[in-house]
Amino acid sequence: MLSKRTVAIVVSIMTTCGMYNESGNYLVATGMPAKSGVSGVSVSVVPGVAGVAVASPRLNEKGGSVRGHLVLRELSRNLGWHFALAAENV
Repeated sequence: MLSKRTVAIVVSIMTTCGMYNESGNYLVATGMPAKSGVSGVSVSVVPGVAGVAVASPRLNEKGGSVRGHLVLRELSRNLGWHFALAAENV
């Protein structure tokens, strides 16, 4: 559907600014590029492994889904999806 180049660009943008002002903190917590919306929906990717969408309307002060962030963080930890930590087997 999309070229590898387009996917690389989209994932890079998701990594740097997909979660708005929470992008850095989110990436440290999950290791997964993501895109959020003010509807409470977040889409996260584990390149070459999976894509995950979560929805929960309660938002934090920065407009991110409170429960969605928790679910994605726990999935990342439990499945070893954090790109940096998975590389180190931490």
